[in-house]
Amino acid sequence: MMTETCRLLCIVVYVLTLQLISGSTAASTPPPQVGNSSTSCNTTCGRVSIPFPFGIGRKECYLNSWFEVVCKTINTSGSSVTTVPFLSRLNREVVNISFPMNQKISDGLYGVVHIKGPVTSLGCTTSQVSGNSSQVLNVTGRESPYFITDDNRLVAARIPLERPQVIGFSMENSNGTSGEGCRVAFLSNSMYSPANVREPEQFHSDGYAVVQLGWFSVFDASDSRSSNFWGCFKSTTAQSYMTNTSCFCYNGDFSGMSYTNCYCASGYIGNPYIQSGCTDDDACKSPDICGEGETCENAPGLGYRSNPKPKIIKPDKTPVLQGEWPLFNYKPG
Repeated sequence: MMTETCRLLCIVVYVLTLQLISGSTAASTPPPQVGNSSTSCNTTCGRVSIPFPFGIGRKECYLNSWFEVVCKTINTSGSSVTTVPFLSRLNREVVNISFPMNQKISDGLYGVVHIKGPVTSLGCTTSQVSGNSSQVLNVTGRESPYFITDDNRLVAARIPLERPQVIGFSMENSNGTSGEGCRVAFLSNSMYSPANVREPEQFHSDGYAVVQLGWFSVFDASDSRSSNFWGCFKSTTAQSYMTNTSCFCYNGDFSGMSYTNCYCASGYIGNPYIQSGCTDDDACKSPDICGEGETCENAPGLGYRSNPKPKIIKPDKTPVLQGEWPLFNYKPG
């Protein structure tokens, strides 16, 4: 009887021990990461960095289909190939992606993505130059976060202050005469002077010009990934509150959509859309930031402080060693 009771108690203790071990293991396991802060998400394509909310591969790696990036292998000169990123919804090659800068709220906060836009031509023989109106750059669509910024130019004409989402060109030769040479039209945020473009066919033989698109992050409140950046300082024109000074978020409306754009605060760098993504930008990393005779002290979020170097005082006389010395009695033998 005692033996059976002992066995029963041993089994109960063993089961409880397993439960405690299992509970301890579960409690110590960190929650899965979301966004492309996860190491399983690729963050580069070719030589271009792809930061969240943009992403490559699984749906968990990008915010939504507008931010999906596809890596394509294309042929370059000769037989060589290279890998380049394309925005999936726009089918445009990405040159680079940047986050909103710490502008004033009144200036509007948006990120920037540079893409390769089409070049429209007339009377050109270079095969790489794009055709007339066949490649309209259209960034419209349900919940599209993109717009064409007013930093872009069309020849000498400024893009309207409204934020357009469709741009295209069409050239016509109404009188049917020839011999006017190659003419091109393109949209670009680069500083081009028509007076300097003497050979447009050669100048844009690649058939593209870099276009600057602004982007907003349109988050669904039910999306668990939104908790990654709700710890930032959220600002509106009506009210604001602070929970984290390393990054800020701005809430607004664009084309009938509510959006939240985040950026790292002054003195911080990184990605505000992932947890702890904004880190201190050490102001003292530049060796010449402080003047001669000063030392640099980094102040996170504030910049740096210049402190005078400690002075080494040189003695005027030969130093005299002072102190207590033991006395020994010496008796000659």
